Amino acid sequence: EALREAYAATRLAEESAARLARHDPLTGLFNRRHMSERINELARIDESHHALRYFIYVIDLDRFKPINDLHGHAAGDAVLCTIADRLQALVHEDDVVARLGGDEFAVLAGIRDNPGDNPGDNPRGDSGGNPGSAQIDAAILADRIAQAICTPLKTGHCRIEVGCSIGVALFGRDGEDADSLIRSADAAMYRAKAQPAVRFQFFEESMREELRRKAELEVD
Repeated sequence: EALREAYAATRLAEESAARLARHDPLTGLFNRRHMSERINELARIDESHHALRYFIYVIDLDRFKPINDLHGHAAGDAVLCTIADRLQALVHEDDVVARLGGDEFAVLAGIRDNPGDNPGDNPRGDSGGNPGSAQIDAAILADRIAQAICTPLKTGHCRIEVGCSIGVALFGRDGEDADSLIRSADAAMYRAKAQPAVRFQFFEESMREELRRKAELEVD
């Protein structure tokens, strides 16, 4: 009996450690490590066998620091948890929502491409090129993410508003592993942040040279 209890306690401890290794302790979302693992799993599958096209959204909150400064860290934590819940409510069960750290989140979403569809008007944002059906739907999801985050929320007696900048990158086209794909989405996110009227930005080839120069500076 004692051995059985010790074995059960060990298994429970191992499961708890495994969960902590892949989850953000504050929001309960997956963390950067798990997000990277999921992207790299895609890299091990022949792209021709993908039924979906996978887009990653890197989301950086705007005007978040003043919340901690004015209302305290408990209010800031409540905002992060509310945004985590809103993001999870937007995506499918098989999609991945992660907190990358601080006030940065990411979503990995699989979107079905329908080549026969007639592309419609793009919602707010810059898709950077002639989007196919999947990229149109990816832009719609980006707009929904932005609207969900920018909807005011209440914590205690405070009404709080935050904004966001979103960078979007397509697996395979914009990066073939976790590091390169997240870098591409990061570059697009910073482009969006530099344009106040734009909530989200798709990665463009012109940004690849910026990434190359940045990498060279880091080496130097």
